[in-house]
Amino acid sequence: MKAKLSVIILTAYLVVYAAICDTGFSVTVSAVMFILSPFLLVLCVYFILNDKTYKYPELGKDEEWAYRDRAKD
Repeated sequence: MKAKLSVIILTAYLVVYAAICDTGFSVTVSAVMFILSPFLLVLCVYFILNDKTYKYPELGKDEEWAYRDRAKD
């Protein structure tokens, strides 16, 4: 859930940033949002990579990682 919420928040942040830049509302606010955006993006990626929503089976003793859409030989 954190991953989906972080993507939604980051998308809304991007839309607000684009609107502020397009309207010329405030150069200071747009500059601060621009400086904060890489940190928010890294935080979003962290939440996505650590998402435990889906349970994947553990690999057996003689199994190696592979794509899930491929049949086992």
